[in-house]
Amino acid sequence: MKRRDTSAAAPHLFERLLDGYHPPEGHYDELLDAERRPRASWEAFGRHARELSTHGLATAQARVIRQIHESSLTHAVYAAPDGRARPWTLDVLPLIVSADEWASLADGVAQLARLLNRVVADLYGPQTLVREGIVPPALVFRHPGFLRACHGVVPPGGIHLQNIACDVARLPDGRWQIVNVRTQTPAGAGFALENRATILRMFPDAFRELHVGPVSPYFSTLHATLMRTAPCDEATPRIALLTPGPYSGRYFEHAYLARYFGCVLVEGADLTVRHDRVFLKTIAGLQPVHAILRHLADDYCDPLELRADSALGVPGLLQAWRAGRVLVSNAFGSGVLESPAMRGLLPAMAARLLGEPLLTSILPAWWGGDRAGTAAAIDADAACSVRSAFPDATIADGVYRDGAALAARMAAEPDAQSCVLEQVPSPSYAPVWHDARIESRPLLLRVFAAADGAGGYTVMAGGLTRIAGPRQQAVTSGSGGSKDTWILSATPLDVRPPDPPPTPPPVADASIAEGAVSSRAAEHLFWLGRYVERAESSARLARTALTGLADPSTPDVLRPGFFRMCLVNGLVDASEMEEIEDMPAAAVSRRLIDNLFDGAARQSLAFNVRQTVRVAGAIRDRLSADNWRLLDQLFALAAPRSAGRTDLHEALALLDRSIVSLVAVAGLEMAHMSRNHGWRFLSVGRHLERMLSIAGTFASLTPDPPEPVLLEWLLDASDSLGTFRTRFVRQPEWTGVADLLLFDEYNPRSLAFQIGKIAKHVPQLPGARSLEVLTDLARLQRACQGGHATQADLFGGTPPADSLLADCERVGQRLSDALTSRYFSHAYELSQVTGAGR
Repeated sequence: MKRRDTSAAAPHLFERLLDGYHPPEGHYDELLDAERRPRASWEAFGRHARELSTHGLATAQARVIRQIHESSLTHAVYAAPDGRARPWTLDVLPLIVSADEWASLADGVAQLARLLNRVVADLYGPQTLVREGIVPPALVFRHPGFLRACHGVVPPGGIHLQNIACDVARLPDGRWQIVNVRTQTPAGAGFALENRATILRMFPDAFRELHVGPVSPYFSTLHATLMRTAPCDEATPRIALLTPGPYSGRYFEHAYLARYFGCVLVEGADLTVRHDRVFLKTIAGLQPVHAILRHLADDYCDPLELRADSALGVPGLLQAWRAGRVLVSNAFGSGVLESPAMRGLLPAMAARLLGEPLLTSILPAWWGGDRAGTAAAIDADAACSVRSAFPDATIADGVYRDGAALAARMAAEPDAQSCVLEQVPSPSYAPVWHDARIESRPLLLRVFAAADGAGGYTVMAGGLTRIAGPRQQAVTSGSGGSKDTWILSATPLDVRPPDPPPTPPPVADASIAEGAVSSRAAEHLFWLGRYVERAESSARLARTALTGLADPSTPDVLRPGFFRMCLVNGLVDASEMEEIEDMPAAAVSRRLIDNLFDGAARQSLAFNVRQTVRVAGAIRDRLSADNWRLLDQLFALAAPRSAGRTDLHEALALLDRSIVSLVAVAGLEMAHMSRNHGWRFLSVGRHLERMLSIAGTFASLTPDPPEPVLLEWLLDASDSLGTFRTRFVRQPEWTGVADLLLFDEYNPRSLAFQIGKIAKHVPQLPGARSLEVLTDLARLQRACQGGHATQADLFGGTPPADSLLADCERVGQRLSDALTSRYFSHAYELSQVTGAGR
């Protein structure tokens, strides 16, 4: 089939879209040239992107927003105290860079990465740059990023910087200029990867026809380098990604990258150091960690040697790294390279260490020296910029000398020691779709490079393009948005030689093959199961109760037992019992609705859903994108509401959708999660919570025989009404209901079923055979097997049913305590630690 030629329509299309597009003078515009004609790359984009119309772009942008919402792509996650998330902002129009333009920049970034790796090795090694006067001593030794504890350390593979990031901008003449470097914890690569996955869906034809370069080689190179250089005696190294935790604004990226790399996501409390080796605290004991891809700043990584008040780090981590027993990426102390004054000396350092000039321009910066008069050399071309900032300063022999203005500025500095002068970058402008039209915004491009392990660096064919917010003249952190970055290739993707597939290393450690479950992850999985079940149970009972109370034929005689059942399941509080017992049905319904969506009430649906999403956020790397779409929908449904604002119809509709979402979350867990120990903790949490709910509900009803109407409500809330009618073909009566919901081993809503599942999964956990609670579980299982209830059994405190319900509650609490003590407390016997450390 012949392709439709759209080249003739492109100019007309651009004319219609660009009527109000007016980039500012004196800046490079990514879309239009000096004659206001679309640049070649954008003209090619217009020929292949059928969506380039007002309606098409509006539709595509709406799809982008919806995709971000469904993926829960945020700056901050639901674990934040207020539960709010800030959605990631992504513009539908990509930044398009031609192959020739990109080649020069990529070469420059790769060269800069090699230089910076050499520089940091020199600063913590022979210090040639300092001894020869190329770098002023005070600029290094007084910088907070210079860590004296790192002097003399040669990291594994001799690589200090496994990855770097550079912020680049366009000069008015179109040349690239590096305006910033990030060497300590380069951020943004995960967002660049997600941006690509999102925008690719919007313009599939243009993406294919323009031969847009892939971003994945950067990640493959980084992962391969970590695996190859990690100090490891085992067959396969274990890599951990160290995150500050779910309260970090970049936690989405941390979880996304951990899932992409297949490494374990850890917080500082998940790791411990023994005998200069780093171990992961898992439910099976301590497991060695060989490489750490850290997204935690130097100061916070080790409270023993760095920042003493840090609760995010690992005591002894610096010593383990110094001893060469663990790879830390990037190496400690690399933050000194981020000094703007250090950036101003890069040309001289390149000449000394590489013997070649820099391939890419660097944004000028000058160090004003310290009070002793030490100063940094600058070139003659920069003299005018310095004089304009400090007219009374003098420049002699290429050295900037203190003037009165500089002295005053130095005095205003917090440490009164040094002063850095930076030239303001001149950003280029790019088209942005906003308010149903294309407008021009400043941009800054972050480019990433990963060490290849052979002395070179692989530059990502793309990057994270950040754009300024409306009416802003510069890109600032926390505002604006982002773009996908398209690097065009002159060679079609389908004819380029494919990268050789990586050879997977042999896996000798079963814990690595299965995926070690940290104690923290196990605890969150356990409580995820409990909160999901708790939310579903309360939602089902509330739906049944609200439906029944709306029926005027509902008899008042059911009220005592009904309110006790509501109390056990968290629909009402104990302090409300006396008040609501005398309320009319309509007022009771109103109170139940308000309680459901009261986010401050610890037993409400809103609270339990919020807790569900909170604990899920802490283990986001273990959950699929489909899980997160459902959790995001659930969070929106159960959002707290003002009292009296939700009517009965709306409340029932919200409950219906909430129950469907909760069931779907459970279904995805059952259908897609590997049956490993993490899944077992999730399953035990769900069954334990359901067991406690059933036992508590029946115990609340046993003081007096409940009426058939209340039994029907109980069956409906347990999703067992249809089963009862099919089996018994009669009106609900107490013994039949008890048989179905207490003793039927095949009913997934029965007490016996929950006990059987718990008794099956708990013994399979590592070291669980020593748990005394297993004896209690076996006793409960025997009590349920072959059980049959009569009315005499269930009332008046007569065994077996009455004692069984109380025993279930006691054993459930003992089981929760036993699991917490054995697996979640992060406590290990010395023998285990010593054995694991050998």
